[in-house]
Amino acid sequence: TALLLIAVGAARAQAFDLKWGGLAHDGFSLDGLEVWTGEDGGRIRHRNGTTGTWTFQTTPNDVKDTIRRIHFIDNMQGWAVSAAGQVLKTTDGGTNWAVIWVQENPFHPLEPDDLWDVVFISENEGWILSFHGIWYTADGGTTWTQATITLPPGLVMEDDVELYSMDVVTNAQA
Repeated sequence: TALLLIAVGAARAQAFDLKWGGLAHDGFSLDGLEVWTGEDGGRIRHRNGTTGTWTFQTTPNDVKDTIRRIHFIDNMQGWAVSAAGQVLKTTDGGTNWAVIWVQENPFHPLEPDDLWDVVFISENEGWILSFHGIWYTADGGTTWTQATITLPPGLVMEDDVELYSMDVVTNAQA
């Protein structure tokens, strides 16, 4: 039995038709109505905010590993990351997803890195997080640059540190 809980500001009575689809690893919503979940098997599920129905969205055939995180900046533009190093993007609310990047493991370059998080603050500026680092894009995910991480003395990224989650805080000044 799987249970998916999504907290929103106001509760509404609604029918919920649960169909087994795997394990949900992340849920994302901007408004509490439209909801996307990242699931195992490369699946992304969407809850329509008007009808309340859940449907699986179409991801590329080569996306088979767990979708770890999803992030949208509006109800049309979103990104997702997979356990196989894939960065996916949609510009139509998830009707169509495309793999726009595969992040290599910096310590084993022939292997993909295990991605855990994604955050965008605009259609161009975003970050992805793996066990081994944080990468930044200024072009919507076409290219990525590894961010510098300063560790306390004695810690080594490959041996001592694994990264799983991040928050991005911006300092907008008037």
